Parts: sequence; C-alpha cells; structure tokens
Amino acid sequence: MSDIVRAKGIILSSMPIGDNDNRIVILTAELGKITAIARGSRRQGNHLAGLVRPFLMAEFELFPRRDGYQLSGGTSIDYFEALTSDIDRLYYGFYFLEIADYYGREGIGAKDSLNLLYFTFKALIEAKMPYQLIRRIYEFKSMVHAGEYPDVTGCCKCGDSEPASMYYSSWNQRFICDKCLKGEVRYADAYAVSKDLLYTLRYIAASRTDKLYSFVLSDAVMKELDSWVEKQAKLTMDKRFKSLEVLDGLKVLDKEVLTRE
Repeated sequence: MSDIVRAKGIILSSMPIGDNDNRIVILTAELGKITAIARGSRRQGNHLAGLVRPFLMAEFELFPRRDGYQLSGGTSIDYFEALTSDIDRLYYGFYFLEIADYYGREGIGAKDSLNLLYFTFKALIEAKMPYQLIRRIYEFKSMVHAGEYPDVTGCCKCGDSEPASMYYSSWNQRFICDKCLKGEVRYADAYAVSKDLLYTLRYIAASRTDKLYSFVLSDAVMKELDSWVEKQAKLTMDKRFKSLEVLDGLKVLDKEVLTRE
C-alpha cells in the first residue's frame, strides 16, 4: 500500500483494451499527463467502472508501473454530467480535452491547465457567454500556459503599450506600433488590430483562471478575437483535432437548417 500514488486529475480519454480493461489518460496537477490501466473496469459491478469516463475529475489512487500506472481506486469530485446533455457543449468539451492532451507532458505538473479545464467546463455548463467565446478564451489561455504566445503588453520594438495604432505580424508573431512599423520590411504582413482586441488578449493572459469567464464582447470585437485566435492556433498547434472537425460539421449543419427555414 505504501507504493500507492495519489493524484488529482481529469480524464482526457478512455480506451477499452483486452476483454475487461480500459486505458485512460489523465491530466494531473502533480504528475502532469499520465497513462493508467484500469484492470477489470469493464466488468459489471467492478469498483473502477465509474472511474474511467472522460471529463471525470477525481482523486485517483495509482500504482506505478514500468510503462505508466495502474488504477487502484479513487474518489470522484465532479462528473460534469451536464456537458453530455447538449451535443454542441459535449464536443466543445471534447475539443478542450484534446487541447489539454496536446499540451500535457508526463512529469511536468499541470495544476494551471487542470484548473483551466475545470473552470472552462463550468463556464460551458452555466452557458452565460457564447460557446465560441469560451473556446477562444480557452485556446489562448492554453497557449499562454504553454508559453507559446506573443507578448501582448506592447510594441515589440519600443515597448509602447498605448500607441496611436498597433499592428500584428503573423509571420513574426509580434505586435508592433505604427511608428516602429515604418520602414520595417520584415513586417510587411502586419495588419492593424484594435485596442479592444489588445485589452481582451491582455485580460485573458493576465487573469486568474477563476476570473476568466466573466466578460462579454461586442459583435465587432468578438469577430476580431475569433479571427485572431483562429490564425494563432493554426500557427501554434500543429495537429488536427477530431472533435473540432465534428464541431465544424455541426456549424455547417446549423447553417443549412437556418437556410431552409
């Protein structure tokens, strides 16, 4: 029993293996992203059956193995059941799990990423803001936690945080003010961004996780944030996310239904 490791985490994915087992991937605060085998979890009445589903947050009890961990038990904290009652909400949730899996690393504690998932799921369930805004906040904050984001505090050249105009270069992944942009051939792709977008990005980057989902945007700023984070995510995350493809398909379907009506 002394070999048992206890870790708080959220299950990112679960896959059946063999006749009765599951392989689960867990994002934990203490151990980072880990893989664990749940022996017998697919048998009816097995004590691990309720501890292998995606989205589950729990205090897991684990035995270290040569190739990962074996799940021995745990105490559930939150199942986030309400995520499964709406298909859009469900696949946004799966998408966020995929991003957490993408950035998760074994042996590197993931307390910030775990808290981000928790409060993002809560925001999805409460539905006080558009899902698309929740998505963009989550994507950008995940980049911030990974250190893969441009400095949003000011111009990359002079440091001015409140210039008359600010521009962004996707090629250089930097913000540059109107004065410093003059004669800079390396920033030929730079395009103007609004002060409202900058303020929004600064708020997301600097805010505590429990304060993230507490604002609304005008349609114009939401459109700008949507476009900017979309481009940045494609530059930063070199992976095709299966759940995102489903979400895009659902949006197309919704548009077709509206057109028919």
